[in-house]
Amino acid sequence: MSSSAKRVAQHRATLRAQGLRPVQIWVPDTRAPGYWEAIERQLAALKTSEAERKALKELDEFLDWDDED
Repeated sequence: MSSSAKRVAQHRATLRAQGLRPVQIWVPDTRAPGYWEAIERQLAALKTSEAERKALKELDEFLDWDDED
């Protein structure tokens, strides 16, 4: 095992000893062909969606925008 592999293994063992575990997260690839076009289509659909407008209105009414305590 190389020295860098040993350091990585030791670091991971330390993290596990602290009660942590590794988690792999997959996110959309913003460099993929068509990604931004899909985002633009979704945003356009939201702008004309009555359900979205209603949900935003309900959120606005629910949230207390005043920071008074």
